[in-house]
Amino acid sequence: MKKQIVLIAMIIMLLAVPLVAADASLKASLLRYDPLPASPGQFVTAYVKLDNVGNTDATDVALRIQDQFPFSIAREGERTIYIGELKSQQSIVEEFKIKVDSTAFIGENQLVIEFTDKYAQDEWQESNLPIEVDSDEASLTITQVQSDEFLPGGDGTVSITIKNNEETVLRNIALQLQMETVSGTTTIDLPFIPLNSATEKRISRLNPGEITTISYEIKAYPSATPGYYKLPLSMSYVTDQGAETETEDYVGVIVQAVPELKILLDESTVSKDTKEGTITLKYINKGINDLKFLDSEIVTSENYEISSNSQDYIGDLDSDDYRSETYTIKINDESQPLKVKVSFKDENNKEYNQIIEVPLRFSETTEKSSHTGTVILVIILLAAGVVYFQWRRKKRR
Repeated sequence: MKKQIVLIAMIIMLLAVPLVAADASLKASLLRYDPLPASPGQFVTAYVKLDNVGNTDATDVALRIQDQFPFSIAREGERTIYIGELKSQQSIVEEFKIKVDSTAFIGENQLVIEFTDKYAQDEWQESNLPIEVDSDEASLTITQVQSDEFLPGGDGTVSITIKNNEETVLRNIALQLQMETVSGTTTIDLPFIPLNSATEKRISRLNPGEITTISYEIKAYPSATPGYYKLPLSMSYVTDQGAETETEDYVGVIVQAVPELKILLDESTVSKDTKEGTITLKYINKGINDLKFLDSEIVTSENYEISSNSQDYIGDLDSDDYRSETYTIKINDESQPLKVKVSFKDENNKEYNQIIEVPLRFSETTEKSSHTGTVILVIILLAAGVVYFQWRRKKRR
């Protein structure tokens, strides 16, 4: 009886073994990565191999990168790759673009990869894949950037000077000045377009220590808001040993609009007889720049005398807006303009100092009133003359 029980138990164990082995079993490994070695602050492309070493097909397979120093996924939308079915004893290779932190340790670092055959259930396994990080022996650097200041709707040139600092030839150098930037998962168009050429420029080779300059002609949109812009610049090249390297940087560009501040004499109550009264000046911002810290002062002159405060702090003056200020004045010479000294800053904090001349005039109301008074006086005198003439005529009769 005991022998029968032992025999039954052995049979059950033998039957259980294939049941365990029948499960799908995934294994991740690093097939290769470029460039080799990886360099701090640059990008590396990792080719990850996923094997199903089990005896059954896996139907819900996915693979993803986990951000862990010094590696992080270059583009968030490419973090997870859903594979779906992976048959038994088959493998698949997936490609990930990884950013290497600029402070990465020199030596072997671990890329954390996660995989699952139960993607819908969110059950993941983890594996560490070794990547060697070393300093970039073939170094291509930007030594100088020169850029015109762009007016809205205007065009100009951006020149980038690069240098091969090392003792190896660099080949297939590509520089691309991009007219858009990425914020999170959103792509934002920058207000520039290329002129006369594409945004990518290529150099076949650059010898050790050699310097060259690449220029881009670009145009700013007419609607471009004055300010500072960062244009992304990507560079890629290949060493004589075949190692591929890609880096990213930024080029600064300034959009600058010339401020247009106008000052007009809006109203005058200065009598032509007394030459005294008030004037109202209208400060108008006719440009597309918002003006900041606007300060005004009427310049002293023998042609006029300001009896009120001649200085005013107006502050901010938005585009297509105006402010009015009133002054008490005595005009000694109407033919000479009023001089107003103004200072302000534009949106790029560039300071401006100007003296603007404003033509003066006497009050039109005063002139009309004087003319009307003269007419009335003449009418009264004529009427009095008529009455006197009729009285004398009656008296003679």
